[in-house]
Amino acid sequence: PPPPPPLPSPPPSCKSIAQLASETSSLSTLLAAVEAADPALLAQLSDPDSTLTLFAPTDAAFAALGDLTGVLSDRPLLTSLLRKHLLGSVVPAQTALSLSSASVATLAAEDVLVDGSTGSVLVSPTVVGGASTVVTADVQACNGVVHVVDEVLALAALVPPPSPPPPPPASPPLPSPLPVEAPASSFPASSFSLSVGGDARRQRALDSLDIDAVEEAVRSSFANIFGGSAPPSTWRMRLEDRGGREVRVAVLQAEGGPTAEEVTAAARDPAFLAGVEAELGVEVSFNEPPVTTMVAWAALPQPPLPPPPPPPPTDAAASPGGGSSTDAALVAGAAGAQQLPQQRHRARPVALKGVVPLCARRGRRLRQLHVDGRLEAPLHLPD
Repeated sequence: PPPPPPLPSPPPSCKSIAQLASETSSLSTLLAAVEAADPALLAQLSDPDSTLTLFAPTDAAFAALGDLTGVLSDRPLLTSLLRKHLLGSVVPAQTALSLSSASVATLAAEDVLVDGSTGSVLVSPTVVGGASTVVTADVQACNGVVHVVDEVLALAALVPPPSPPPPPPASPPLPSPLPVEAPASSFPASSFSLSVGGDARRQRALDSLDIDAVEEAVRSSFANIFGGSAPPSTWRMRLEDRGGREVRVAVLQAEGGPTAEEVTAAARDPAFLAGVEAELGVEVSFNEPPVTTMVAWAALPQPPLPPPPPPPPTDAAASPGGGSSTDAALVAGAAGAQQLPQQRHRARPVALKGVVPLCARRGRRLRQLHVDGRLEAPLHLPD
């Protein structure tokens, strides 16, 4: 009798990873990439004896990369990129959730970072930056497991560079210098603005010391910094009381002395403000920091001094009271004192009764003297 017909082969009990990819519409780009890569990769994904884990990017993940023509035409690069998505063992989602930024080896001889500490499985690095998230986990195959991810993993050579750090906050603008094309009367100078004391405290300071004491304190502090190599007593300096706490200072660059840049650097030294505070006995700070600029020397105000008063009486009868002879001698000495150069600002009158206090500040200039209520000649107390 004729032999019986052969029995049909039983259907396979499971499908390989390659078969699953071919039957899943959202993985069509991945399948096309596997078919364009080294044929050994497709054979490995089809081998039922393999034990693999595939992080399978969706079509949308590949679409986010733009034009793939260059990658698909470079077979070695494409093969390495796909092997970066393959692990040589089966890693179910439950195992991945127990990992925290763990390095896991891939078949591309490069590691990926797997992190399940947030409750989702994240895999990095990716081509677009950041991490890829497993959106469908534990798709079982005969030769392993498939985890569908939403980003394409990157080879080390394709990892995007880190974003540059944000720029530091902008420094406050320095005071605007005068125009570069300065007139012939402009010279290099160091310019800054001081805040002397505060409110009533400053008022007391200027009432008792006046603007010349501020200048003397500035010169003395510079002298402590420069020493004897460039005595600040010879520098040309202008001070302007701007009111409301502010004193403007300009130091002109002079021949044989320090440059304007050197004076500016010295003024920025913390020792400069400390020296001015020590001389004045009040708090001093910068309203405007020291800068080197061009200063029109004639631009700063120079209020004129009042006309000299009439000569004082010399006889004792002119000054009633027991101290008249002493007052007359002081006024006579004031009349013969050296004529002071024109100053920058009008000093406040100082009323002296009887005798002049000998504790006056060294080198202090008292421009107007009241003797028993009368305005008398300028007086200079020598060093």
